[in-house]
Amino acid sequence: MLMRYAAMRLMQLIPMALVVTMVVFFVMMIVPGDPVMVMLGAVDGAQVSREVYDAMRLRLGLDQPLIVQYLNWLSNLLQGDLGTSIAHRTSVLEVILLRLVPTMYLMVGGLIVAVIIAVPAGVLAAIHNNTKWDHLATAFVV
Repeated sequence: MLMRYAAMRLMQLIPMALVVTMVVFFVMMIVPGDPVMVMLGAVDGAQVSREVYDAMRLRLGLDQPLIVQYLNWLSNLLQGDLGTSIAHRTSVLEVILLRLVPTMYLMVGGLIVAVIIAVPAGVLAAIHNNTKWDHLATAFVV
């Protein structure tokens, strides 16, 4: 029973992940601003030659229809290639890995604080069921 439920949930994950990635991809494509100009450093009114601009669009695959861009991006994603960060001009995976350790420190610190607060609050609420302490602990935790 549990295995069947888990299998069904995993089967639902695939179309949901596709829908979420499509929505995020297409929303990012309609956001104002030109990624080519950002990558070329020409966002503050600097001029870029048409040849350089077109070469960068071609290199990034931005000359192709959106659906082709999405399928190429999805194919690269499934191969472990997250693409190039427009802001940092480096691999997105490198950007993520660079910030992973500080993020883990923050996550563990937050988890420790949450447990230190939540466990005593839960014990207090359980001991003093339906009293002001129970309601206060419940309100604080929620």
